[in-house]
Order: sequence, then C-alpha cells, then structure tokens
Amino acid sequence: MWEAISSHMKTEIDNDVLIIIPAGQVDTSTSPELENVIFENIEKGYKKIVVDMGETDYMSSAGIRILLKAAKQLPKLNGRILLANTNDQIQDVLNVSGLMSLIVSWGTREEAIRAASDG
Repeated sequence: MWEAISSHMKTEIDNDVLIIIPAGQVDTSTSPELENVIFENIEKGYKKIVVDMGETDYMSSAGIRILLKAAKQLPKLNGRILLANTNDQIQDVLNVSGLMSLIVSWGTREEAIRAASDG
C-alpha cells in the first residue's frame, strides 16, 4: 500500500524496504521534498531505500545531490539506496555525474527491491 506524500511524491513499504516514487520533475523546487522523505525515513530506521523513477520525467543536479548524500550516508548504517526504472535522461545525468559508481540502477522496481533485500 502506498502513501501519498504530495501530488508529486509517494512512498511504499515492501517488508523492510522503503520505496520512494517521485513524479514529474525532481529539480530545485521539488528536491527538498525528496530530501525530507529520504532522511526522515532514515531517521525512522529505514536503511534499504529504492527510488522508483518510473514516474519521473527529469532530474536536475539538485536531485542528484540528494541521491549522492544518501548514497554516502546509508552504507555507514549498513544500508543502501538503489534506483529503478530510470529513463534515458536520468540515466545520462547519473552517468555524467559519476553517481552510477555509488548507486546501482535496476530495470524494474521488483529487481531493485530484491537486490535491496539481499544486500
């Protein structure tokens, strides 16, 4: 069951994996919400996070910065952040930024959840 955080952000829980589903654009106006959702849930104890980009059209460097921050913090807590369903634009931004060396992107949400649960 998912919970709508706002018109462009919802979350789901699958066992102990938090799934965040941003919609539309993740840019300077919407990235603070993504940051709040990620880090509030880390404080609640969620250490395995999947960001499902299937409903996300665009991600700016502001969104990349938040993913990078989470990718650096979660391993210290024995956790990880994974991506799923990234489109070509987002994949290109992640590759250019070098973030793909820190965050694995999976083709489907199910694959990412399975990888989060295994790791």
